[in-house]
Amino acid sequence: MIDMKPYGPAYAFRFGEGIEEGISAFQLIYTSNIAIHTNDMGRDLYMDVFSCKDFDAEAIIHFLKERMEPTEVNYEVLYRE
Repeated sequence: MIDMKPYGPAYAFRFGEGIEEGISAFQLIYTSNIAIHTNDMGRDLYMDVFSCKDFDAEAIIHFLKERMEPTEVNYEVLYRE
């Protein structure tokens, strides 16, 4: 289970033209935020999950694989000191 509680509404905006068209979206969560950026032409999705509280990165990857069925997933987990 992913324990990230939303704070307020999610926002999503479609903008750009041609090879730069896509969606940017973000959701504030009680421990920070989640941001998503897509590129329609490249069929790419980029996602940043930032939290001041520990979370299970593998659970997020599993969630994305189940819901979006990507052909490839690359990710990196960074820890602040």
